[in-house]
Amino acid sequence: MGQNITISLVALAVFTAGLLGAELKQSRRAQIIFKPLAGLAFIALAIFCGALENAYGQLILLALVLSFIGDNLLLRKGTGPAFIGGLFAFLLAHIVYAIAFFRGGSLAFYALLAALAILSALAMGPLYKSHVDKATLAATRLYGAIITIMVALAIRLGMDTGIWIIAVAAIMFAVSDVFVGRDRYIQQSPKNFLAITPLYFGAQAVFALSILWPL
Repeated sequence: MGQNITISLVALAVFTAGLLGAELKQSRRAQIIFKPLAGLAFIALAIFCGALENAYGQLILLALVLSFIGDNLLLRKGTGPAFIGGLFAFLLAHIVYAIAFFRGGSLAFYALLAALAILSALAMGPLYKSHVDKATLAATRLYGAIITIMVALAIRLGMDTGIWIIAVAAIMFAVSDVFVGRDRYIQQSPKNFLAITPLYFGAQAVFALSILWPL
């Protein structure tokens, strides 16, 4: 199993590097090749880490599969139906991640989660209102609220277990999405992918590896 994990990590690193190079060179053909391969690598990593053996692993695997679907939908440029489909695939992935990270909490903690989610949704307005239509903005608000909850639960998990790298990975994912929004809504630039790609695939690798840890 250890050898398979190592091979999966190396493959993920190679495919991620290939994808980043393709994005910087704006090579659509290479992106279509490397992005699915990188996604398959983090799914394989989760499986080799024992994703099928317990409920936590199964949730992480499901979230990774949903992310893989979202990745492939987001291969299309623009903010059309494929983008909205990709957005909702990732929204579902974050819901599943949130369920995996959830360890209970007080009423005050739930109130804090709700407040953070609302503030995140409201913040999407000033950022993107002038760049997208109402339907896309509504979807983005919902997405922002859900990923905020996921990050908060990952931080809480780090507080409870001392395994802070999961919280770091969740923040990496969120920062990656900020640059996705910038690229799709505000200013398209290959340079955005210097943040998007390493942070996103790094976060997914950590989530897959977390199946091995005593959570």
